[in-house]
Amino acid sequence: MGADPMKLDMRSSHFLRTTAISIALLVLLGALGCSKPSNDSNSSGENGSSAGATSENKQSSPKYTSWVVSIVDDQESSEGGMTYTIALNLQATNPTGYRWGTYTGTATAKTTTTGSVGKGTLNAEAIANSTQLEFTLADPEAGDALASLDPEKLTYTGTGTITMQAAGTASVGAASGGFANNSSQPFTITVTGDKVTMGITIDGKPFMFDGTISGRE
Repeated sequence: MGADPMKLDMRSSHFLRTTAISIALLVLLGALGCSKPSNDSNSSGENGSSAGATSENKQSSPKYTSWVVSIVDDQESSEGGMTYTIALNLQATNPTGYRWGTYTGTATAKTTTTGSVGKGTLNAEAIANSTQLEFTLADPEAGDALASLDPEKLTYTGTGTITMQAAGTASVGAASGGFANNSSQPFTITVTGDKVTMGITIDGKPFMFDGTISGRE
C-alpha cells in the first residue's frame, strides 16, 4: 500500500523542525565553546601584559655588571710666580650594574713645582700613591618618578675622599733634599653621559680633572 502523502508531509515537516533545532543547538554550543577560548584570550592578554611588564623590567635592568671610572689627565695651576703641575691616573670601580653607588680604587699622581723662592729657583718633583680612594655617586632618580629612564641623559654627582702618600725631592739653588708626606683630601665627582669631572683642592689650589666612565659586562 502506498504511503499517505499527508503523513509524509507531516513527518518531513517534523524532521525539518528537529533538524533545525539540532542545528540551532549546535550553533549555540559552538558559540559557548568559542566563549571559553575568549576567556583564555583575555587571560593570555593579561599574561601578555605581564610579559610586557617583564620585558620593561628587563629593559630597565642593568646592562652591565660593573662600572669603571678612569681619569688620566694633567692639570696645571699658577700662583705667585709658582707653577704646579699634577699628572693624575685614577681608576675606580663600582661592582654593580648601576652608575650610581660606591666606587673604590687606586690613584697615582706625579707632581712638579717650579718657581722662584727668594733669589733661588725651586724645582720639586714627587710621586704620590693612594692608600684609600672612595666616592659615592647619588642616584639621580631616587624619589623622582618622572625622571628620565635614559642614563645617558642623567647627571650623577657625588663626593669622596682620597688619601695619598707622597715622596720626592726638591732643590732651591744649590740646596736639595728629600721630603715625604701623607694627606687626605675631599673631592667631588660629576658624571654626564660617559664624561667624568673630578674637582679637588690641593694646598688651597683648585684642580679639575677630566675622565670617562664605562660599563663592563
